[in-house]
Amino acid sequence: MFDFLKQDDGVFFTCFEDASNITLQAALALKELCYNFRDPHAAAARLHDFEHQGDAIGHSIYSKLNNTFVTPIDREDIISLYSSIDDMTDYIHSAADMMATYSVDSVLPTAKPLADCSVGCAEEIVKTLPYLRNRSQMGQIQESIVKINSLENQADDLLRTGLADLFAHPQNVI
Repeated sequence: MFDFLKQDDGVFFTCFEDASNITLQAALALKELCYNFRDPHAAAARLHDFEHQGDAIGHSIYSKLNNTFVTPIDREDIISLYSSIDDMTDYIHSAADMMATYSVDSVLPTAKPLADCSVGCAEEIVKTLPYLRNRSQMGQIQESIVKINSLENQADDLLRTGLADLFAHPQNVI
């Protein structure tokens, strides 16, 4: 009768880890598309499947939150962490989907290192999330936060360089 009062047995952490593994798979699929560009429609469909897998984990998390009284971390933090992981998967899917939608026939040179940054961030997230399970290991998260921030800055620089190159060398797209 009072099962909802029992403390979570790590189910939220498992969901985070599962979602981050899906994000890593999506990032690797995008990298494959950027390095061996062919059939962006098939790649977008594959990434769409990853995106749906991540959404299913989100539904599970919300259901578990509604049935759990004592959570291992604040409810808002559970939602925020899951949402951040899911956003990354959504953005990766969106990148491939836009390539298919706009009938891109080749990728610019900056696409490859951008995809590498996405993979690097996803790998760090996968590596780091298990530390959340044990408060005594949370200090190890800082190193990954710095690395992810560095990769994000690198991606921002690559994006600016790529956009500058597009405007410096315009092509007639019509």
